[in-house]
Amino acid sequence: MEQYRRGKYNQYHWLLRQLSSMLDMPESKRDPVEKLPHELLTMIWSHLDTDSLMRCERVSKKWQKLVLSDSVLWSKVSLGRPGKPGRLFPKFLNKHKNIRCLTINDTSYFKMTHDKLQMIMRGLPSLERLSLHRRMRLNNPDGPEDVPKLLGGVQGKHMTKLTHLSLNKLDAHTAGELLALISPSLQVLDLQGFLGKNLNGIMTRQSWPSLRKLRLKLSDDDYDPRIHLGQLNMNGLMNLAPHLEELHIKGYGLKFVDLGLHDMPFDKVPVSDVRPWQNLQSLYIGSVRSHDRLEDIFQGSFVLPALPNLRSVEILSDSAHLIDYLFTTCDEPGSPIPGILNDFTGTTAESGIASAGWPQLEVFRCHGPISTGILRKGLAEAATNGSLKVLELAINSDRSLFNHRIQVDLLKDWAFTSSPSVHHLGLYHFNWAQHYSNFDGEPFIDWLQQFPNVDTVTVAPGRHSGLLPFIEKLITHPQIKALYFDPTGLSSPEWYEITEVGKKYGVKMFNLDGGPLHVFDGGEFDGASPNLGLRV
Repeated sequence: MEQYRRGKYNQYHWLLRQLSSMLDMPESKRDPVEKLPHELLTMIWSHLDTDSLMRCERVSKKWQKLVLSDSVLWSKVSLGRPGKPGRLFPKFLNKHKNIRCLTINDTSYFKMTHDKLQMIMRGLPSLERLSLHRRMRLNNPDGPEDVPKLLGGVQGKHMTKLTHLSLNKLDAHTAGELLALISPSLQVLDLQGFLGKNLNGIMTRQSWPSLRKLRLKLSDDDYDPRIHLGQLNMNGLMNLAPHLEELHIKGYGLKFVDLGLHDMPFDKVPVSDVRPWQNLQSLYIGSVRSHDRLEDIFQGSFVLPALPNLRSVEILSDSAHLIDYLFTTCDEPGSPIPGILNDFTGTTAESGIASAGWPQLEVFRCHGPISTGILRKGLAEAATNGSLKVLELAINSDRSLFNHRIQVDLLKDWAFTSSPSVHHLGLYHFNWAQHYSNFDGEPFIDWLQQFPNVDTVTVAPGRHSGLLPFIEKLITHPQIKALYFDPTGLSSPEWYEITEVGKKYGVKMFNLDGGPLHVFDGGEFDGASPNLGLRV
């Protein structure tokens, strides 16, 4: 204000003079708490984070009384680095008994122990959502003496209200004991960073009768190659959590076994009339890991059942065995599945998640090849009735590009996918050139013409020379407004050139990061929102 007040002919001169005189008035120096109604103060203070609210308490006794008495402000609390709370933490809990959502973003310094967890559970009777995260993994997080008695004194009656839980990089003993007490009421579960066999033991130890949304994630930063990575048993998960509506899995190995040949503890779960996962609407499977041969992971004749209510399917792994076990089955235990690479157009969805079709499907993304028969079974009805919005397919896998390449006539083989409702179209691992060193993507552009309302395109053809003309054709295409692509096949000068072409034609360019299109939906739960990077 002083800067502009000196310039007599400045455009803000007269406005700032009037504002300055108003600020000097006694009326403007009054405490706003005395004038503003309580409802308006709540709206203003609701935009502050927890640290700012605690500072507001120290302004005056009147502010402290109003801030502490407003239960709306303290219904959702996020603590960054509590450090060693000592006697302050119990006092904090005693003042804010109405907390319904508590997030501790750095439990490494908080040193979460048996006593502190009891403080939270007994001191917050209204707690419904709890998020505990470590920023770094510790070799011995809580000390060996705390592990056997970690939650022994916490009674289940203090924890039955919890409906949302997010745990990141906590030790398996803490997570296992905590989940055993709250599993009957839990509706949303977000587990990240659990290594080895810990995850499988945690998820198959008890049933999850109320669980609706589940995310199991192991990022590259959390992965330790020195620790054996166990496989998550999909049979046990399906039997113990039959009412799932949303499932996100990334970074773990998956195991399918024949329950008739393997004695599993979850076989003793009472059989109900509810068919498992018939309410599932969103399925996301990212990259999968294993130290064993993939052929040995998938055993027996078990396959996931038909899931007719799916609205979003994202399979971002190009593992042929994983895709086979999701969409098909084998005739007898241990026999090989009729591979999609051997009969790409003939296999049909006799069983598997697409066998009943997906009439309500809105998003379908798969980074590995699927037979035309299975695609027609799963996608044809959704494309016809106009529900399909996002479609990403793959012709080959990343591995098959270097040995056995498949050629697909998109206009002929995939004509059933054409729909005016699709606005996002993508294709992975494709090249129609006769010689592998060259690149031909013209059939994709011809296929694009069959979708009149597509404005967003995703392409990841792989490492080929001669990609530049193809990318430029997509940028200059009259329909395209946004383009996601993998730049590994482009040199730095080519990248700069297409960036300039994108600016000229007003096309938004994004580096493909392989994340999910739909975030994990945990409601307004802080701990259930992955960082999607450029794809958002």
